[in-house]
Amino acid sequence: MNTFTHTAFALALLPLVLMTGCLLGPDYQRPELPQPDHWAATNSLSSASLTRWWESFQDPLLTNLVSRAFDANLDLQQAAQRVRQGRAVLRQVGSGLYPTLDAAGSYSRKRSWGDSVTDTGWNGLYSAGLDAAWELDVFGGVRREIEATEADFRAIVADQRGVYVTLAAEVANAYFALRMQQEILRVTQDNLATQERSARITRDRRDSGWVSGLDVANAEAQLNATRSQIPSIQADIQTAILAIELLLAQLPGALHAELSAGHPFPFIPADVPAGLPSELLERRPDVLRAEAVFNAATARIGVAKADLFPKFTILASANLTSEHLKSWTASTRTLSVLPGVSLPLFNAGRLRARVDERQAYAEEKLYAYQQAVLTAFSEVEDSWQAFLRERERAAPLAIAVQQYARAVDIATELYNGGEVDYTDVLIAQRALLAIQDSEVRSHILIAQRLIALYKALGGGWEN
Repeated sequence: MNTFTHTAFALALLPLVLMTGCLLGPDYQRPELPQPDHWAATNSLSSASLTRWWESFQDPLLTNLVSRAFDANLDLQQAAQRVRQGRAVLRQVGSGLYPTLDAAGSYSRKRSWGDSVTDTGWNGLYSAGLDAAWELDVFGGVRREIEATEADFRAIVADQRGVYVTLAAEVANAYFALRMQQEILRVTQDNLATQERSARITRDRRDSGWVSGLDVANAEAQLNATRSQIPSIQADIQTAILAIELLLAQLPGALHAELSAGHPFPFIPADVPAGLPSELLERRPDVLRAEAVFNAATARIGVAKADLFPKFTILASANLTSEHLKSWTASTRTLSVLPGVSLPLFNAGRLRARVDERQAYAEEKLYAYQQAVLTAFSEVEDSWQAFLRERERAAPLAIAVQQYARAVDIATELYNGGEVDYTDVLIAQRALLAIQDSEVRSHILIAQRLIALYKALGGGWEN
């Protein structure tokens, strides 16, 4: 049996040694696309790592939250499983280059008797064999499909990287939204304390006969208007905490104690290490994905063209039959080799149409890749300009806050001296609260613009 087994294996594996063939269809090359030499928004071309950009905010809690999100986020877990699926598909397609080998065995019993047949009792027959089959990849259809599947896998990996980029940005945005609402709550509570003191003063002045009840009514109305804002702000705080909990795959309330405590406002870096525009094509997951899809579409043109040509197959089998399971010395041995060829003669133009369809699809994906590149450059410039403009807005806002705070002090002093109506105090207090709210939101907006820039640059995943 060993002789026949070795012979069957040799015949089945012989095409692996003898295989020669060509690859039909175009060989993929990355398209040469126009790209800027430098960023319009900055002269900085430093290339520091963008992998862990959130650490630039120098906030340990933010860094910790992003790390925990990478470990637990369910979207990221799903992306990881899609990568596993892609690897499995790649192995499946790659197996097409090799022969298949199957083993089979059977046992049968028969008994014959009759007028002219001597009854010899029951006779058993054992059979064992190997079957091998292989389709030679003479015109490269399988190899092109492997190339396409490898590109499909790169697209899946790019999608996973995109989840990392998006997740880091979402955690950071939710964290800054939380800090914004907490800071607005602090500013509102500070203003509420000031307005409560003003209301006490107006009541004292009314009791002393210096002012009418109108001032008291205005002061208490302003006090209650400010107080009414607090529940809404607290609700926004809870919404931001819930968003972070969801991103970290935590049940509602799990992070409430950790995130509700006051915390210093994060540092906001002044510059971004953007690097060269050409580096963007190697970092942006959507650009990497678009290129991989174009690569796969190009390779499948060759798959379709290979179907126009003959297919060569080799079938081989080796079988042994014996009446005795323990002894195969007197067995019957058979060995067969069957080469075959099939050629498409008539299919009403279906195969040619498939080639045309694949070529048109590849052209579509080329345009999609070009669109992804242009979108990437545009988003970086837009995010950068938004960040710079908002940062410029912060300086005059800070000055305005100081001026309005001074205006409240002056109006209060004049009112206490009986030189102005309480209306002037109300106007100054309302203006101060509004400008403080704008300043807090501007700080957050600067951070969010910066986060958008980091995301546009494709930061957030390991090279």
